[in-house]
Amino acid sequence: ASLFAMDMDDARQADTHSLAVTHDEKASEEIGTATAASSATSAADITTTGSAVAEEGSYTIGGVVITRADGSTQQGASVTGSAGDDTVVVTDLNFDHIDGGQGIDTLVLNGEHLDLDLSTLGLKIGNIEVLDLGQSGTNSVRLDLQQALALTDSPQDDLLIKGADGSQVTLSNTDGGVWATVGQRTVDGQIFDVYHNSALVSDNNLGDVLVQHNLQVHVV
Repeated sequence: ASLFAMDMDDARQADTHSLAVTHDEKASEEIGTATAASSATSAADITTTGSAVAEEGSYTIGGVVITRADGSTQQGASVTGSAGDDTVVVTDLNFDHIDGGQGIDTLVLNGEHLDLDLSTLGLKIGNIEVLDLGQSGTNSVRLDLQQALALTDSPQDDLLIKGADGSQVTLSNTDGGVWATVGQRTVDGQIFDVYHNSALVSDNNLGDVLVQHNLQVHVV
């Protein structure tokens, strides 16, 4: 009876030990699972945060990017050029101010159905010598003699307007003068029609606008 009792006690101790081991293993397994889930959640949070930062960094306020003559760039609602030949690219017209600086600077409309009405923009754009209406063939620009005189670095600078077929230019007759073609000029292998406003004497070419021959011109 004593030996049987000892065997029973040993069995109970073995069962108790087995249960304890099983409990410990289960607890360890649960802790491991929770840790893995927490790590996965943290990784997901990091990935999501990284994506949000990347998307925010690629967003351009005002849709304006300027590439300066030295290769440096600036983007934002307002941009300012250098003393060299800079290029300003806009994807929309919701900008605050564009200053091309010195040099022969180009403003490019890089979008579709953009109507650049200089008469309503006031002093938002300045020191631009070339208006490039882009390659979509759906963009347009409107200006009068006052804007033609004020847009470039000085009234003596030529204002060139170029773009793809279908792009449109509207020249407004104001200040007691009307626009008319007075000849053609070749610039970088492209033919431009020269528009002169009769408010200025014929030998005064200040404010003349050179429009690439393939563009549609409306005089109103």
